[in-house]
This record gives sequence, structure tokens and C-alpha cells, in this order.
Amino acid sequence: MTLRSGADVLQTALREMSIRTKYRYLLAALAWVLVCACLLMVNSRNSKNVLQLSSFQGYAQEERHEDGSQANDNGEQEVETWPEEEEEQQREETLPLSSTWKEEFDGSTSPSYDEVVVAAMNVTPHASKLLIYNRIPKCASSTVQTVLRWLARQLDYQHVSSNVFDERQLSQKEQLHLANSLLSGSQHISYDRHLYYTNFSALELPPPIYVNVVRDPIERFISSFYYRRSEERLNRLAARGRTSSPPSAAWINRTVEQCVTSDDEECLIQEGDQREMMLTYFCGHQSFCREIGNQDALAKAKQVVSQAYSVVGLVADMDTSFALMETLIPRFMTNATRAYGKLKKHEQAVNKNRSKPVVSKEIKDILRDRMSQDIEFYQFLKQRLYRQADIFLANK
Repeated sequence: MTLRSGADVLQTALREMSIRTKYRYLLAALAWVLVCACLLMVNSRNSKNVLQLSSFQGYAQEERHEDGSQANDNGEQEVETWPEEEEEQQREETLPLSSTWKEEFDGSTSPSYDEVVVAAMNVTPHASKLLIYNRIPKCASSTVQTVLRWLARQLDYQHVSSNVFDERQLSQKEQLHLANSLLSGSQHISYDRHLYYTNFSALELPPPIYVNVVRDPIERFISSFYYRRSEERLNRLAARGRTSSPPSAAWINRTVEQCVTSDDEECLIQEGDQREMMLTYFCGHQSFCREIGNQDALAKAKQVVSQAYSVVGLVADMDTSFALMETLIPRFMTNATRAYGKLKKHEQAVNKNRSKPVVSKEIKDILRDRMSQDIEFYQFLKQRLYRQADIFLANK
């Protein structure tokens, strides 16, 4: 039967149908359309749920320790906060890689502050026998050293404090030599040194546990300024033969206000200058990590913290900092809060500069503008620490 004859038959059949019959067929057709539409909606929703479940399972897998246990015991809290974090992660993954350091973090991104995911998970490599505290000057490093030495005796591991103070930026060969030396023994070791972050994975070596402590950049700058002029430090340098001639009285008596307002080189922090920043200790050994105003340096420092540091504590909140270290790094840090409590009680904080003059708000605001990258990085670290505390210290 041809198409035309088929159409004629259909028209004849429709003419012969009663109005009621036509109405019933119309209703049946509409019902079928509605059923199909509902099925499509349900299928779409199920697909979306499967996708979200798959994404969450991938996230949860990253949260697991190497021994198979769950990094965060509070599963309900993770489920409730995951969708928002997933959106942040998706935005982060669309950002372009920085060609200067993308090879070191293959497949990662160079996120801005607003787009970075503030990692609150436990990234501790628990199988590692090495803990590295690449301490930053004037960030309570003497206090942390004292706690580590006490814990080493209690927990049966060895603590090594490096006597190298000025070699912080290493070549690739020097990094490899240091890493192999630290991994050569069979004993658990904690190691502290003024040193920029070293990526063991890039050296094809097992990663260590990394910790650090930071301080408000303005307060750190002021403390460092007056510590360099302290009688204690100058006498120590003279005893070691580190000074060819004593500094002038004008230099020793200079204040931060005088230094800042006169645009003295010591206090003049300009974009493009090569100068060590707080974030340099997390960015690494590349030259751009010391360049003032380099956005790749800031982005890499954030990325390194999120991927490699178990805890970055705050001088302003050492109690929370040590509590997190104790929780996330039990092999090295069990009873850290107790040790720190004893240290506070007996006032044994070492190397504390108590002779800092008061600095005006106006001068601090000038410094804050000059040190904007370190300020942004510090705020990022504060967010991360307290997100970790919300997750891992919620029941303590």
C-alpha cells in the first residue's frame, strides 16, 4: 500500500469515528506524552545523582589514610559540605597551568585566592618515617623545636636540628643529596632547618610529613627588624666571628617608623625585587619564589600547602596548631599539647624578643600594602587551619 493510499484510509477512519471515540484517543495520546516526559525527568535526575555520588566517592577515597582508615571520622559533616567544595574544585580545574612550575605538579592548577579550594583534609603520608619542619625565622621556631625534642624522647624517635642557617635555596643536586641523606636511616626522624620546601616526589623519593608554623606577616617583619638589632644576637654573631665590624649606633637605634618613612632599602618592598617572603618557604627553590609580586609564587605556595603539608600552624593560636598536629600526626606529635602546656606554664619560650617598640597603625598599613602577597597567603593558611580544626577537632 502506498503512502497516499495509507493516508486516505486514515482520513476515512477518522471521519467514521464518533466524537467520543476521537476524544478518548486524544486523551490516551496526551497521557502517553506525559508518561514519557516523567520518565525522562527521572532518568536525568538519577544520572545526576550517580555523577555526584561518583564524585563524592573519589573525594572520600582521597581522604583515606595509607593504612586504609578514613581520615575524617565525621562522615555526615563531609557529606553536607561536599557539594559546595565540588563546585570550587571544578572551577579550579578550569584554570590554566603556569608553565614555570606545572611540571612539578603535573595535572594541577595555578589557582587564585578566591578560586582555590581551602584544603581541610588530612594529607599526612602516615607510612613516612621522616617529619620535616622547614622553620621560618621569627615564627616561634624555638618553641616548636623544644616541643619536638621533648616528644622525640617520649615517643622514641630522633630529632635533628640543622646547624645550617643561611643555605635555604638549594640546587636540584643539593635537594637530592639532602633528601637521600634524610631517608637513608631506618629510624623515625624529625628534622628542622631554615629551608625552602623540597618536593621529594619530584625527586622520585617517598614524601615526608611536612609541618610548619607561620605568623602575621606584619608582626613577623617588626619582630625580625628589632631582633636583628638585639644585643643578644649581635653578641652571638661577634662570638662566632660572623661580623667584620660592629654596626653603627644609627643602624642599631633606627626604628621601624624611620625605616619605612625614609624608604630605606631594608623596609622598601617593591614588586619585581628578589627577596625572601614567608610564602617562599612553601613555594620552593625556584627563583620566581623569591620575586615580590609574582602570582605564580603565591599560587604555588597555596598548592603546595594543600597537597603536601599536614599542618601549618599559627603563632597566634599555638594550642589549636599543636592539637591538630597531635591528631593528624600521632607517631611524631602525641602529647604535643601537653608538652606545649608545660612550656607555657614554666615560661620556657626561647629566643623571644621582648623589647619591641610599639608601631603605629599608619606604619603597619604601609607595610601591609607592601607585603600584600604574604598577607593574602597568611589569610589562606588561617582558613585552612580552622577548617581542619572544624573537621578533626570537633569532638575533642
